[in-house]
Amino acid sequence: MATSLFPLIPLGFRQVQTGYGWHMSGGPGTMMGYGYGWGGWGIVHAVFWLVTVLAIIVIALTLVRRLGSDDADGKDTPPPTALEILDERYARGEIDREDYLQRKKDISGA
Repeated sequence: MATSLFPLIPLGFRQVQTGYGWHMSGGPGTMMGYGYGWGGWGIVHAVFWLVTVLAIIVIALTLVRRLGSDDADGKDTPPPTALEILDERYARGEIDREDYLQRKKDISGA
């Protein structure tokens, strides 16, 4: 009999080997005990993996946002003011001196 051949093997293991078979949960001879399943550890595992997956998603989104932004250091540059745009247009030659001076006077309100 199996008992005499394997005296050092625990009784539960011998029962599994003699006909109960390996099962994940439920019933005698299971890997998790006699129908108790994961018990409280199932909740711990679920929370652990939920937190792990959420952390990976947050890290991935942060990296995508930083790599996708125009500014290398992640700070937004303010849009140019009306006077800056006017100066650029005058420098490019789009408007003449009189038009530039008149528009600058209109913008500054003086």
